[in-house]
Parts: sequence; structure tokens; C-alpha cells
Amino acid sequence: MLSHAEVLASLEPVANEVLSIAGANAREIELAIRERVDPDQVTFLSAVIGLQPKAHRKFGSGFWWCDERSLAQATHQRVASLKASWLSGFNVFDICCGIGADALATARSLGRGNSLLAVDSDPLTAAMAMRNLAMHLPVDAQWQVNCMDAAEVQLRSESLIHLDPDRRTKQGRKTRPEDYSPSWEVVETLINQCDGAVAKIAPAADIEDHPNRHRVWISYSSSVREQTILTGRAIESASKSLSLDLPIGGRSAVIVCKQTSHVFAADRARCEASQIGSSVTDIKSPLGYIIAPDPAIRAAGLTEAFAERHGLSTLGGPAGFLTSDTPVEGPLAICRPVLWSGSSDDRKLRRTLRDLDSYPASVKTRGAAVDANTLERRYRTCGETPVTLWIGKTGKRQYAVISEA
Repeated sequence: MLSHAEVLASLEPVANEVLSIAGANAREIELAIRERVDPDQVTFLSAVIGLQPKAHRKFGSGFWWCDERSLAQATHQRVASLKASWLSGFNVFDICCGIGADALATARSLGRGNSLLAVDSDPLTAAMAMRNLAMHLPVDAQWQVNCMDAAEVQLRSESLIHLDPDRRTKQGRKTRPEDYSPSWEVVETLINQCDGAVAKIAPAADIEDHPNRHRVWISYSSSVREQTILTGRAIESASKSLSLDLPIGGRSAVIVCKQTSHVFAADRARCEASQIGSSVTDIKSPLGYIIAPDPAIRAAGLTEAFAERHGLSTLGGPAGFLTSDTPVEGPLAICRPVLWSGSSDDRKLRRTLRDLDSYPASVKTRGAAVDANTLERRYRTCGETPVTLWIGKTGKRQYAVISEA
């Protein structure tokens, strides 16, 4: 009887042949599959082929084995490449490897003489990872994929681990670490046994800062992709890769761009100060510039630390926008000159936009019970010049700001 990996390998020529049919719709693709495979494989292969556009956006060109659940949890290639640079130069265990996105990036960045062992407890998922790595890595790459439980992995010395516990069930996405699979107890055991760990958890997972670890939130394309726990030698390696000493016990936000990455970090004392009380001034009205830190900075709870470092004020506390009379340069925040500020009253906003011959090309909100898409549509006919509309709250007052787009 063929193994899962052997079955997938036998289907790959069919998948590539079907995908090469130019302009075929879903029905034509299914008919083409029916002509080429056994009846019990049609639904499975049709679903995989139907997911290829999503897979290409996440992983790049080529054919990728995946299903809806594994594709949703898999790491985007740019984020995976970043984390792989933190693991370079070590033997690596990729535990709960899924369909192999992080394993693939890690295998590509391994140093001479290093190897990768990727494991997943689900036989089909492990087989998908095995075939994805086989198709997309050079033949001399040092890697292996096994199907086994995380708790059974025997770690070697001088090794780092990458962990991506399953956060999705039939009931939906899980945020709390205690709801992950394997259990958080198993995750902690593995982290404590290794020389260093890169552990991926949900961006909104609420865990305590650890005096010997570092927590980093990673964003790409203005979206927070994950929260990552770094321990041991992984902190040192990530610090070297990012050209910044990541404070042990602290937090950071990494903004991944197309060609490079940018980081903002704060030590444990600064993070605790943000929770206890801040020296940052909270004001009622915007100054010359309105500023929105990258979502990773906000998710990491570093808004006040960012404001303090750049001499900014908050509008409605750390949950609101920031403001200043001087601009903030660089990719860590969106900063725009204020054209107008005042009440968010619908009639006043409409009149002001018409006076400016402008329409909101984008709407940003903080703490206000409004829908950005609705406002974009509502004011689209007010003018011809694109601007950005900002809606926030200071106390009980809801305000609006119009800035350059």
C-alpha cells in the first residue's frame, strides 16, 4: 500500500498538467481531473488545485500541497524567511511543521553542515510538507520530515527549535495558548529542553512577559502575522540578524517589507512602565501631524514607548492615534500632515470634504463605533482629491481629522 507521500507524488504530474490548461474554469478543471485520477481522489485534488491562487500569494510560484486549514495557519514566505535567518547556523527541529512553509525557508538558510528535522502529528499534513520540500528545495539540501507527536521528539544539543502549535479547530481559530495542540505544557517542556526556541503563537495571545525570553510581533503588508517567543540562543541570533540587541525580558515589533525589515524594541522596564503609568502627554486635539504606529507596535503594547522615544503625544490614550508638530520618518508608522480637524458630525464632514474638493481614499479609526468601508462609500462623491480620514475619540468626544492621502 502506498504511503501518503507516495500518493501525493503520483498525483503531482496530473496536478501540473491540469494547472497548465489555460483559461479553464472550475468545472473544466474538475472534469480534467476526473479523466486522470481515481474517483476517490477527485474531490481532494480539486480542492488542492482550487487553493493554488491563495498558495501562490503566500508562498510564491509553483505547485503547493495544502488544504484550507493548513494553508490558513502556514507562515507567509517573507515572514518565514525572516525567522529562518534567526535559525541559520544551527541544526533545527521544526515541530508542528504543518505543510512546511517555515521548514522550507529554514532549510534554504541552513549553514554548511547543519540539518533540519520537521515533524507533524498528522500523517497527511506531514506528507504534504515532505512533498512541498522535495519539490522546492535543491537535491543536496539536508532535511527530513517525520510524522510524530511533538512530545516524542528527542532534541539534540546545539540545536534550535521552531514551534508552531495548532491554533485552529473545527470551532474556529484559538487565541489562548492553553487551547493549542500540542498542549502548552508540552510546548513549555520543549522550549526548556532546547538551546533556543522560536515559538509562533497568535498575535492576540495574552501571556506574561518572561524574564529570560523575548516576545516579538511581526507584521507584513500592514497586518500582524504572528507573535513569536524567542528564548536562549535564538534571541542572540535574531539580534544579530536584525542588527539590534533584543532586550531579554522585553518586547519588539518587526515590520517586514519587501526588501528588508525594521524593528522597534523596548526593554522590560519600559514595557512595565507603559502598564503602570506613562510620561507621554495625552492631549485633546491633533497637532500638525497625525500618526498611526504600525499594527505590530500596537499589538506589542509598545505605543507609549514609541511615542516617548519620538516625543509624541497621544490622542485618547495609547489606544488612540498619536500626534506631533514634527513628522515621524520611516516605515514604523504612518505619518501625515493635518489639513483639517474638528467634529466627526456627518454634515460637517461632508461640507468640509466638499470645500476641500476631496474624498477619503482610506479611513482609519480608533475607538470609534464607525465602519471605515461605509465612510469611504458615503463620502466618495464629495470631491476629486484623495485624502485620508481619521476618526478617533478623546474622552467622550469623537473627532475627525483630514490629512493628505
